[in-house]
Amino acid sequence: MPDRAGDALLPLFVAPVFGVFSAHYLRRLFTVLRVLRHGERAAGYCVDIRWRRSRDSDTDTKYYIFAFRDRDGHEVRFEDHTRAFRGFTVGSPVRVSYDPGAPERSATIADRENWGAVAVPALLGTAFALVALVLTTVAGLVAGIL
Repeated sequence: MPDRAGDALLPLFVAPVFGVFSAHYLRRLFTVLRVLRHGERAAGYCVDIRWRRSRDSDTDTKYYIFAFRDRDGHEVRFEDHTRAFRGFTVGSPVRVSYDPGAPERSATIADRENWGAVAVPALLGTAFALVALVLTTVAGLVAGIL
């Protein structure tokens, strides 16, 4: 009988990578949902638009950088997942929700008009979790455990 456990190693080692990405995006999703429900609000604006070349293709992606002043008057700059859903220009006003304890990590412009900050981490987190689950299942089936 051939040793099939060795064939299961690749999917078993790759699955945690997808699990880490899933955890990252789902954590961001829950942070955004928490600050939308319990966070503070501030007026903000788009301060910069940047283009980045994708590492795995020849396409450029547009990123929006936003800024606002927290309750202590400090300027906070952040990037949010809005690029796929609505265009902004430098100076465009936005409404920011944030956790006063960690404004840099929690700031979002998510609202009814800017739902990309909720949709993107929800879709990516779910997709990465499903891939991790499939890889783990395949590894179990190949190894004869399942």
